[in-house]
Amino acid sequence: MDSILIVDDNVDTRENISELFVENGYKTYTSGDGKSAIYKIRKYNPNCVILDMKLPVMDGWQVLENIQTEIRSGMIVINITAYGEVSTAVKAMKMGAYDFIEKPFNNEVLLLIVSRAVSSQKVKKELNNLRRSLGETINGEEIFGKSEVIKKILKQIDIVAPTDITVLIQGETGSGKEVIANYIHRISNRNKFPFVALDCGAIPETLIESELFGFEKGSFTGAYKRNKGKFEIANQGTLFLDEIGNFPLQHQRRLLRVVEQKKISPIGSDSEIEIHTRLIVASNKDLQRLVDEGNFRKDLFYRLTEFVINVPPLHERVEDIPHLVNIFIQKANKEIDRNVSEISKKAMKYLLNYTWPGNVRQLRNVIRKAVLLASNKILPQHINLPCKDIYESRISETTRFSLEKYSSFKNALKDISSDIEKELINRAVSEANGNLTKAAKIFGIDRKTFYRKIEKYKIKILNNQND
Repeated sequence: MDSILIVDDNVDTRENISELFVENGYKTYTSGDGKSAIYKIRKYNPNCVILDMKLPVMDGWQVLENIQTEIRSGMIVINITAYGEVSTAVKAMKMGAYDFIEKPFNNEVLLLIVSRAVSSQKVKKELNNLRRSLGETINGEEIFGKSEVIKKILKQIDIVAPTDITVLIQGETGSGKEVIANYIHRISNRNKFPFVALDCGAIPETLIESELFGFEKGSFTGAYKRNKGKFEIANQGTLFLDEIGNFPLQHQRRLLRVVEQKKISPIGSDSEIEIHTRLIVASNKDLQRLVDEGNFRKDLFYRLTEFVINVPPLHERVEDIPHLVNIFIQKANKEIDRNVSEISKKAMKYLLNYTWPGNVRQLRNVIRKAVLLASNKILPQHINLPCKDIYESRISETTRFSLEKYSSFKNALKDISSDIEKELINRAVSEANGNLTKAAKIFGIDRKTFYRKIEKYKIKILNNQND
């Protein structure tokens, strides 16, 4: 329950305000002088203090200064001031008061001011908690890894983040483009304002303008109220347009105008709204090729490519995988309430030798599922990957060692095939929980042939669960 301390030397005023807030679900405390007010603030730590400035023993100015310097800077204080003493209220707000209300005041207005103030305090607290939790990984290397290519990207980010320059992030699907955009926002001077993301490929062409620029009430069928667009929502903050290569050609001219003039005109409006939104875009397509093919405006292309960051696919920075795995294990533990502490060397080797066509996003999803399946340690059987890509990754892994071990390519190829087949048989047995009939069906051969292969590779079946 939210609590309010009412400080006023007039007993009737204290009781009336207290009754008002009790009726509206608040817990209240009262005080008739500044000294007792300080005592009760320390004792009860209320969400809000309603403070008259003319008090006996210790006046409101001393109370306010004490709150801000010794008790809790940022505590919500609503200043009660006599009619016409606006200068007094302004002085109080400069000292840290949240707002003021003039006597005689309207009860509904006072309730509204306090309600908004308390809600604002809760949101601020949640944001601070979020920032503290993010602060554990605010260092770029802790988020992305420590490979040389990542170090270069982080240097680029450090250069561009404090500016208002438009950034293009290029990379394969799932490579972490939105994470990088979010990180740029978080270390910029806009981080107190919204970060808004929009996937250009997920919005129907007919809705793209209303989604970005908003619309006025009655501007079209179904427009029952005014709706802010993403540019306006992200004002003073950052707007991230993902997959900009999918942005409809016929709407690109208007986007260019907004980027250049920093003004938007909602659908159905005759006026323009000035916006100060920082734009970051991303693409998994070659924008230059789209320009050459006539599917992307050249002038918009030049405007969006003031600063370009190229994100490599995960298979080109394999050394970052162990670090990313540890991050994803920690996150998955929190998300699904698990307590997985480590990953086995064999399971990690398996991840290191995989091709990762889905990049970092795929790795995150694989680890999340592994954490769900594991008890306290991720083992190879907890790693679920498509057989096709297992085959490809095993070829690359085994080739590296077999070509060194064998004098002829023929022998190396034979060894590779055996290793792959053995790996897939183990996989089928694991997925079938030891049921060999089911495992043979998964593998795609008859039961007798499957048995012979198990004997050939001396594969051990736990608990003798043959059927």
